[in-house]
Amino acid sequence: MSTQPQPVVSPIRITATQQAVDHWERQLVDNTGRSPLLVYRDLKVGTLDLTPGADRGIDRRALNSLLGGGETRLSILFPADPAEEAEELADARKRLTLISRKAQTYREEKGTDTLFIGVGLATWEREGSGRPP
Repeated sequence: MSTQPQPVVSPIRITATQQAVDHWERQLVDNTGRSPLLVYRDLKVGTLDLTPGADRGIDRRALNSLLGGGETRLSILFPADPAEEAEELADARKRLTLISRKAQTYREEKGTDTLFIGVGLATWEREGSGRPP
């Protein structure tokens, strides 16, 4: 049985890394707890999870096309053959309609573009912070 030597990380490197993380966090995130970037949660109809899985009827090729920047019809992304998938397509359509309207409102009233696709979430643990960002 062979044991791998554990890498040695200097305390100076750990401190420098922690200071950098703290600095970036202060620059990028509102730490008051109100920021949706700090504490993300799925909304009832304001978000749409496109994570493919055994329990989801998302077409992986259509998803790859969408993530590659191609135009992708919702009916291709959520193929509606069985009744369960038809419900999933209707739910996705409802969610995207609301998301689109909200983005249009922000564009017209505030002049900002807020509609983007997010891929993945970054999480980490911080000692004593209560909940992970």
